[in-house]
Amino acid sequence: ELDLKSYLLWKTDVPPAVAFEIVSPGNEYKDVVGNREVYARLGIGEYYWFNPASSELVALCLDAGTGEYRPLDPDVLGRYWSPALGLHVGLENGRIALYREGRYVPPTEELRKEAELHYEEAERRRQDAERMVLDLERRLKELQGDRE
Repeated sequence: ELDLKSYLLWKTDVPPAVAFEIVSPGNEYKDVVGNREVYARLGIGEYYWFNPASSELVALCLDAGTGEYRPLDPDVLGRYWSPALGLHVGLENGRIALYREGRYVPPTEELRKEAELHYEEAERRRQDAERMVLDLERRLKELQGDRE
């Protein structure tokens, strides 16, 4: 069974199709240049690195002929097409983001929070409707009592 928190190449014998690197302060050279060389040797087809300090996102594609990465050009929205993911990669509020057909694909945690908000709103509406029914029943009984 694989540990999905890390990718152990020697257990899979298949390099990942895409690598995302978050540049660490003080490790810029290692993260951007050193890891780039390692990923190229491993045959990782797409390499994205993001520097949170400068909000810079760079996309590179491995050239099969030279074995070296070449930079990809962003589209008019500043996003990069990832054939391996079938998605665009860009930035959203200073964070790496994925887009499908131009629409933002939220991370699982964001989807969970959104679902919770929808649930809470639906619960509030249900409670409001329940209170309204009880109030109408009370008023109906009062009206029926007045008729007698």
